[in-house]
Amino acid sequence: MKRGGPSPGSLRDIGEFGFIDRVKRRFGGPVRAGEIGIGDDAAVLPSPAGKVVLSTDLLVEGTHFDLRYFLPEELGWRALSANLSDLAAMGASPVCYLVALAAPPHATVKLLEGIFRGMARAARPSGIRLMGGDTCLGEKIVLSITVMGKVRAGRAITRTGAKPGDILFVTGEPGWSRLGLRLLSGGRPRKPSGWMDRSLRRPASRPLPPACARRNGRYPEREGVPAIAGVP
Repeated sequence: MKRGGPSPGSLRDIGEFGFIDRVKRRFGGPVRAGEIGIGDDAAVLPSPAGKVVLSTDLLVEGTHFDLRYFLPEELGWRALSANLSDLAAMGASPVCYLVALAAPPHATVKLLEGIFRGMARAARPSGIRLMGGDTCLGEKIVLSITVMGKVRAGRAITRTGAKPGDILFVTGEPGWSRLGLRLLSGGRPRKPSGWMDRSLRRPASRPLPPACARRNGRYPEREGVPAIAGVP
């Protein structure tokens, strides 16, 4: 990651275009031959063979996250990871992403760059590139990410493609994100080991009752394929 001089204090100090220039230099993806990246009216990329897959997500401060206990890097990582998960669910390979950010004028550049640093960390394993976006002043931080992926014709995986007898897989462990939110809302432990100590003091999650579990399969069920989720 390219490092410049000392970070200015706030978005008010650097201005919208100054911040865009910093994001381009520090976090912008490499622009290949024939492409146009950050800095023009729109990004230009060659059309991928097959089908283009698009997904977008919106995160609003106070509704989806709280910076009193979320680190900026965690917010950026979570925001892009959610969109990458959508591409993976469709069987698509990531290509690029766009970021639209609103922030109050007193928001520090360190905080905002931390958000982009988190997205860059989430982008690294797949190689997806930041190719553009927009910024503006707002009363609170609002973050919108749009991702573009590609998939071969006829190979997109859809919810309507579920068939009786299919097994549905979920990544991670159900319940841990909710537990993490409860822990964060009570204050961050001073040491990383504190997370395990506090999580073990929480009562064990109960198995989902059939009625509740069945609601988790509401999307496949609309297509006539009920799904039951069991948590041991």
